[in-house]
Amino acid sequence: MVFRLFLSRYPGRRAAGILAAALVLGGAVAGAAPSKSPPPRAAAKPRITIASVPSVPPGEGSWGTITGTVRGVDVKSCYVVVVARGDTWYVQPWANDCRTTINADGKWSSGTHGGWEFAALLVKGKYEAPATLDALPKIGGPILAIARATPKK
Repeated sequence: MVFRLFLSRYPGRRAAGILAAALVLGGAVAGAAPSKSPPPRAAAKPRITIASVPSVPPGEGSWGTITGTVRGVDVKSCYVVVVARGDTWYVQPWANDCRTTINADGKWSSGTHGGWEFAALLVKGKYEAPATLDALPKIGGPILAIARATPKK
């Protein structure tokens, strides 16, 4: 029915060309494979940043707050270990209590003694931080990422 109506409106070679083009395009559309969704994005690389550090020198009486954010991890299964450098790296805020929890939005905050430099370790699973470190550990195993910051003068 549609074919007859088409030919009556467009007689001759023009009709044949238009009809052929319509059939080819219609077949291409009808036979086209469904569009594929884009490939899944790679999992985000674990990242930790330090937003602020205290501007107090190292020492027993100095105290402040260090803050930051993490991305690319399940915050429920990770935590942050903060270290401050004086004459060596000291685990913060206390050697026997160094696990800083991460909020659902990825933000974290910890009390700390002062230091010339600070580092935050993004850790998953078991990591027994020694009370002091001669050097920062390398990324690998339970340590997913490391950030460093110095106080503003």
